[in-house]
Amino acid sequence: MESEKSILVVDDNAINREVLREILKTEYSVREAENGEEALRIMREMPDRILAVLSDIVMPLIDGFQLLEEISNDSKLGNIPIIVMTASSENQEEIKALRMGAWDFITKPYNPEVILCRLRNAIGRSEVAAAEQMRHMACHDQLTGIYNRVHFMKKTESMIKRNADKQFVFVYFEVDRFQLINTFYGAKEADSLIQYLAKILKLFAETYDLFTYGRMESDVFCFCMEYDADELEQMIDRAKSLLEQYGSDYDIEPNFGLYVVKDNRMPAEVMYSNASVAAKEGAGNYLKYFTYYTDEMDAKLKKEQEILNDMHRALENEEFCIYLQPKYNIHTNAIAGAEALVRWMHPEKGMISPGDFIPVFENNGFITNLDYYMWEETCKLLRSWIDEGLNPLPISVNVSRVDIYNSRLAESIVQLVDKYQLPHDLLEFEITESAYAFNPMILIKLVSDLHENGFTILMDDFGNGYSSLSILKDIEVDILKLDMLFLSNSKDTGRGENILASVIRMAKWLKIPVIVEGVETASQVNFLKSVGCDYVQGYYYAKPMSVGEYKKLRMKAEGFDGNLRNSDNDDFDVDSLFQSNPQMKVLFGDLLQALAIFEFDGQNMEFVRINEGYYDLFGSDDPAIRMGNPIEIVDSQYRDIVMNSFRTAVKTHGTAECDFIRYTATGASIWVNLKLRYLKEIGNKHLVLGLLDDVTAQKRIDFELTKYRQALIGEGRDGNIMMVVDDMPANRAILKKIFSDQYTIIEASDGMDALEKLNEAPNVSVILLDIVMPRMNGWDFLQHKRNLPAIANIPVIIISAEDKLNEQEIALDMGINDYIVKPFVPEIVKKRVSNAMDSIKFMQEAVRKYDSAAQMARIDRTTGLYHLDAATKIVDEYLEDFADDLNVMVTFAVDNFAETSRQYLEHYDESLVKKIGRIIKELFRRDDVGFRTDDDIFGVFAKNYKDLEKLKERLDEFIELVTADNSEDHVVIVCSIGAAFSPGAGKTFDELYENAEIARLNAKNTGENISSIYNERN
Repeated sequence: MESEKSILVVDDNAINREVLREILKTEYSVREAENGEEALRIMREMPDRILAVLSDIVMPLIDGFQLLEEISNDSKLGNIPIIVMTASSENQEEIKALRMGAWDFITKPYNPEVILCRLRNAIGRSEVAAAEQMRHMACHDQLTGIYNRVHFMKKTESMIKRNADKQFVFVYFEVDRFQLINTFYGAKEADSLIQYLAKILKLFAETYDLFTYGRMESDVFCFCMEYDADELEQMIDRAKSLLEQYGSDYDIEPNFGLYVVKDNRMPAEVMYSNASVAAKEGAGNYLKYFTYYTDEMDAKLKKEQEILNDMHRALENEEFCIYLQPKYNIHTNAIAGAEALVRWMHPEKGMISPGDFIPVFENNGFITNLDYYMWEETCKLLRSWIDEGLNPLPISVNVSRVDIYNSRLAESIVQLVDKYQLPHDLLEFEITESAYAFNPMILIKLVSDLHENGFTILMDDFGNGYSSLSILKDIEVDILKLDMLFLSNSKDTGRGENILASVIRMAKWLKIPVIVEGVETASQVNFLKSVGCDYVQGYYYAKPMSVGEYKKLRMKAEGFDGNLRNSDNDDFDVDSLFQSNPQMKVLFGDLLQALAIFEFDGQNMEFVRINEGYYDLFGSDDPAIRMGNPIEIVDSQYRDIVMNSFRTAVKTHGTAECDFIRYTATGASIWVNLKLRYLKEIGNKHLVLGLLDDVTAQKRIDFELTKYRQALIGEGRDGNIMMVVDDMPANRAILKKIFSDQYTIIEASDGMDALEKLNEAPNVSVILLDIVMPRMNGWDFLQHKRNLPAIANIPVIIISAEDKLNEQEIALDMGINDYIVKPFVPEIVKKRVSNAMDSIKFMQEAVRKYDSAAQMARIDRTTGLYHLDAATKIVDEYLEDFADDLNVMVTFAVDNFAETSRQYLEHYDESLVKKIGRIIKELFRRDDVGFRTDDDIFGVFAKNYKDLEKLKERLDEFIELVTADNSEDHVVIVCSIGAAFSPGAGKTFDELYENAEIARLNAKNTGENISSIYNERN
């Protein structure tokens, strides 16, 4: 019985409602309404909980026809099946109801089987409509109604491939500063603007034959069209004009990124990436609203790859070295300390600029390795100077936003500095202000921890972000660092100087020292002196220099000022991890789809770089990353397919695509679509770009649709053939005319003729069958059909000259799907057949989906045992009939399972989990129910187990087998077992499991590797 959704019975006659309730209660929950007005109230209060409505025609207040009219005007109720009930023998009421939206009708007096049959058909058809709606929602953006990202990409690729002789342009379209509109004007106004943007694209689509468009996210839209530069620019101008007509009290500045497609086989996601790179380049340029993608952006990616190839070797060979840039007291010109800067001395390329490699390392996370290396090298340097008897000044080192997400960063720093026995105030840490804007709480915690250990924190690039005042309020910054570049972007002469002077004065009020870096001219020095700046850093005083040069400079200095420190500080972030150059920012930041760059040598592949989208899709603990060789997580039957796709991309220097099954960290299998694009050759290896997408849901839908088609129409079946079996040529002619636009009609004069024609052509979709015929009547035909597998499942709708209840009941018992009463009324006949066929389609698809999902959900892939939910259902169903029998629930667990399992796997080929699953299946009977929980507790429900002594022997044997590999040198397994018998310890799975666990914990507390059987004293 449906526990939540109900059939709504609408009838002013209480006796009729009671009769219908009795008929329906075996399969449905029932709600009642005395008239149409009450029915509407119920339906509008709970539209999702009404399966169907049975409504009388003649009622007070609002009758059945008025109810149909109200429902047809309410979009929320339109998919609820309405079946009208009538006592009239005339067809006029029925036809009127059907034309007003009724799904079917039932005549009085009520026949239970007919009512239930009609309801099932109507509900089935409504589910089909709902499924169609869900499919539409899966392809379209809910707010705008246009294609969503996934479907837009598919449509675009299809359009471009179909028109291989044409050139296309892919356009990325957004509104500058949209987030500010959302913040200051609210989500409703932002949604309204987004819908307006979609209308603009719909307007453009009406003009062009080759045009796809969709909403990607937030305010980001894309469209693709045949490329014509002049026409495209005119379209952009028109879009700008339409946005000016929007009527808001804020400016709307569009930004278009354009990518002219060079290879029509290219994945649409790559086109999107290139177009979005162009858009990011053009953001903020209000004189020109569009920017074309250029090949130089791709060259940047290749250059970065060369850096990535060398980085590990460079660190191992100590090619990274410290350069020091002194900080000066602006009044005394004395050195007040230095900043440690990294330089890469490449053995072949010479010095590589930090501007080239630092953003790359920030993007791939290698910056954390480099930062720690620089910190340690600085500690070694300070230690060596102290050992030489020198009095070193503080040196500041840089902390990347990536470093800050290390929860033990402060602890690591303390350990490092203490390792070299340095005073904590000699090593200072510079953190950029932008870190605070991304994640203030993490930065606040880190700075607090560092301050507690006596370290000094400098806030670098202060004033360049959006959170400067918040930092001064929330964090006790030790030192502020400002850049003279702060002045360079000011169009108003003197405005930047006034702001800089105000910041310096404000810092003095807060007793926070300020260092201004980037000082290059005497006029800048004079200005900074005039506004009260105390410390400076820049080429005017000294450029970054080698350690040796700094030491000589320091030794020559007549004085020094080492008192450049102050108080407490705050927090930092890493959301800018993928924000270096424009293309990398898009590919590895803004692009939501999983993306990876692979290194491939023809036989093996390795990750070179992955983006945040990859982690979002597969998780941070993805086994492909841990294993190093991603092919190992691909299902064995698909590995050759994946490798051949890589080989194709390399061989053609183009693209390739494949679908495959892979496994996640939890052992679950998913379908992945992989689109590859060749990048470049490096030595004997190749760089290949891969876009990955989880297509499991689509694969399942495709799989179910395939099964549905095969089940519905059979192999080779047309799926659009109707057989009309009637001895009256006139009746066959009428039905042929009614259905000729939908079906190919095969006529048969009686049951024997029908069987002969079905033997020759069994590919019939539906049979309309008369009952009274010569030679072989309808009843005999149904009996023969039932015994012939090739045609047994073809739907049958009987044709009857009289509306006799007993005849209908016999037909329903024999498996027919519905019936039609002569004379034929086209609207009624079509509705009957349509309802029956839609219901059949839905039920076949639903059963297959249920079976598939149930099978996937029941079994734990690693052990072959049942999941807990599946075991619970199986056991509870069994106990409903055999709860009073002597059954036993056994639970088993290993102490410190995670660590023991890890140690076990280091020494044995089989995992401990698999071993336990294998032992359970070997020791217990096939029809016993073995299972594994999420907490790595294993269990068995043994049916009709009456021998207590044998059970104890079996449990002891279980422990002996599990612990057989115990070795002091390798791994020691300690386990415990509990058992509970029904009915004494419970009559449900949960009761027996709970009491078996009580017994197991009792065994665990008693000693090692023992079992215990539950009794109430446990």
